[in-house]
Amino acid sequence: MSKTKKFLSVILALMMIVNLFTIGVSAADEITDESDYVAQFGIETSADVVHPGEVIDVYLNLKTNYGVFAAQAAVLYDAAVFEVVVPEGKDASTPDYLNNKEGFVSPLAAYELLGSAHSPREVYVKNSDPKYWASQMDNIKVAFVGFSGNSKVGTPVTVDGQIAHFSLKVREDVEYGTTGSIFMNEDWIKDAGCTKGLTFAARAVGDTFGVNDEDFVSFGQTIDLSGANKKITVGHIEAEAVKENEVSPDCVKPGSYDSVVYCSKCPEVLKKETITVDALGHDYKAVVTEPTCTAGGYTTYTCSRCPDSYVADNTDATGHNYGDWVEITPPTCTEKGKKEQTCEICNFVVEEKIDIIPHTYESVVTPPTCTEGGYTTYTCVCGDTYTSDEVPATEHDYEIVVTDPTCTEKGYTTYTCKAGDHTYVDDYVDALGHDITELVEKSDATCTADGYELYECTHCEKTERKVIPATGHTDGAAKEENRVE
Repeated sequence: MSKTKKFLSVILALMMIVNLFTIGVSAADEITDESDYVAQFGIETSADVVHPGEVIDVYLNLKTNYGVFAAQAAVLYDAAVFEVVVPEGKDASTPDYLNNKEGFVSPLAAYELLGSAHSPREVYVKNSDPKYWASQMDNIKVAFVGFSGNSKVGTPVTVDGQIAHFSLKVREDVEYGTTGSIFMNEDWIKDAGCTKGLTFAARAVGDTFGVNDEDFVSFGQTIDLSGANKKITVGHIEAEAVKENEVSPDCVKPGSYDSVVYCSKCPEVLKKETITVDALGHDYKAVVTEPTCTAGGYTTYTCSRCPDSYVADNTDATGHNYGDWVEITPPTCTEKGKKEQTCEICNFVVEEKIDIIPHTYESVVTPPTCTEGGYTTYTCVCGDTYTSDEVPATEHDYEIVVTDPTCTEKGYTTYTCKAGDHTYVDDYVDALGHDITELVEKSDATCTADGYELYECTHCEKTERKVIPATGHTDGAAKEENRVE
């Protein structure tokens, strides 16, 4: 490495040391009076009233108006009321009892964490009155919290907030009404020039923890413990009041319920008061019934919560408002008709009869016959009928039909009246008899077969058959046949 580079490295290192020293003392330069350097310790708890066996969280806060390189606090608690909660697998004689879990960020998080909740005898001499506090070993326990920094390698921190968190459990045998304290005491403060004490907030320029007594310098500070004293009462914790034995009010009767306050941690009843609830009174809902043509209107008031009701605000009926007459059944010759008139508001129907109308006849003339007189029939569409206009019967006017005689039956003349109501037969003629003389068919006789002649009656189709006997053979001249030469 060249001489120039070595020289630049040395200069850079010196500048860094000067810068760190300047940071360490800058806060002190702003405040010149030693009494103006104040460290305020505070204690907060997750509950002020606790139940036996309950675990509460204790939060240690610190607020400073200058940069600190180390801080310690002796937090005292009543051993008869509380016992420290050490997470499983951890040691009360180390910072393991602190439950600053993941996500917890303290302003002193970069410092070395110290602490013990072991409370051995040696710790009770770390104060300005060791004789007194040694006598309280069985009554008062100490939870020690510390953060150690190094002004040569670290940056001072101005603190304003929570720096540690641990838990205490209320002993199961503590009686209700007992008050336990979680506090810090001035006897445990380590002042400038004092090597004893566990409580301080140092703004030193050197290593401020674990150094020789003659090298310790705290530059003086005011420790404010006014906010580091919590009184915890062991007692029941009131939950919100609940309603029991509730009787609902109705419209006329009041209701009631018991307002009971239980302990939120156990079934103990802390308060009980019977509360009367006023009757609700009726809540009437109106339903208007409009008047009709025949009935008056009114309003019915019915309670929405009970069956009570009453009727009021009556109004008169409106009367019918009829439309035109409408014929429903027309009148006939035998029955009256019907017409109706309908109310246009309620559809009520008024009915009246319509008088019978006269008959409307149609005439049918029946002319006289040879045997009966004629007349006219008058018939109405309703079925009513009568006859009139009679005329006398006429004489017969016959039609003559002659039936000639046949071979077997007589002939005669039939006289039929043209009116078709009278007929008779007269003028008989004797039967003709058969005249079977007309030859209609003939077959001559042969040598071996009979012949015949068929004769038919000249008046009818009756026939007679006359047989002609066979003639027999007659020898003829000889003929030569089958000749052999």
